[in-house]
Order: sequence, then structure tokens, then C-alpha cells
Amino acid sequence: MTVQISGCFPYRDKLLAAIRRAGQAGIAVNSVRMPVPDHEILDAVAHKPSKVGLVTLIGGITGLLVGFFGPGIAHMHWGLVHGGKPVFPIPPFVVTAFELTILFGATATLVGLLMMARMVRRRPEEPYDERVSEDHYLLILDAREEQAEQAKTILEEEGAEVIP
Repeated sequence: MTVQISGCFPYRDKLLAAIRRAGQAGIAVNSVRMPVPDHEILDAVAHKPSKVGLVTLIGGITGLLVGFFGPGIAHMHWGLVHGGKPVFPIPPFVVTAFELTILFGATATLVGLLMMARMVRRRPEEPYDERVSEDHYLLILDAREEQAEQAKTILEEEGAEVIP
């Protein structure tokens, strides 16, 4: 069972020190809220690149396949008269495939973005402090129950105000 412990830091260097100490103690960093993007902080918490591009690619490939094989299967299923033309003509299906690639890719991007940006909540709200929108940093740690006191100690020693 993990416990969320959060602390509000007034200074960036203190936050970075707390992140490093938590990592050395084996305490996971859930998230860091900051007033402005900071690449050094993202590197310190082992920031992973977004997977929205992969979701877009999968949606686009799905649209391409549906665009080619949907009309093709309908074309063969209804036994249309071909008149010496190929049974599965590629050129007429290119436009449909292109349009469905764009449609499925854009829809997958929107859904993936909403899910990965946590716009659709699947669990309760995480801690938040209003000072983060001004000039403070909020560090949220996921500690096991036996590490909870150690996590609080790390936050307090580095100058954070521990938020219950």
C-alpha cells in the first residue's frame, strides 16, 4: 500500500535535492507541479516522453486499413460488375483511405491527449497548493507505509512545507 506525501518548496534547488534524496531512498516521485516548465526537474524525475504520437500513428494506420479494406470488402461482397477491371481497384480507394487516415488519426490524438493529460479522471484528485501557480514547487511522493516517515523527514529537511 502506498501513501502520497506532498511538500511545497519555495526554491528550485531545494526541490531538486529532495528529488535526488527520495530517489536514493527508493521513494517514487509521483509528480512535480511547477509554475514554469523546467527541463532539469523533468530530467531529475526521469520524465518519459509523451505517447500521444504513438496513439496518433496507431489511429492513422487503423484509418488507412479501414479506408482500403472497408470499401474493398463491400466491393467484393456485393458482386459488382467489374467489366474487365481489377476486383480490388486501388486508385478509387486512395481518397477514402486518405480521409479515414486523417479522421482516425485526429480522433485518436484527441482521445489519447485527454486520457494522458488526465483530463478524464479515473481516481481522486491529487494534492494541490495555490502557491504553485505563483512561484512555489509541489513535490508528490508515493511511499510505502514503512517509508512514509522517511519521506516526510526528507521533505522537511530540504525545507518543504509538508501538506497533509
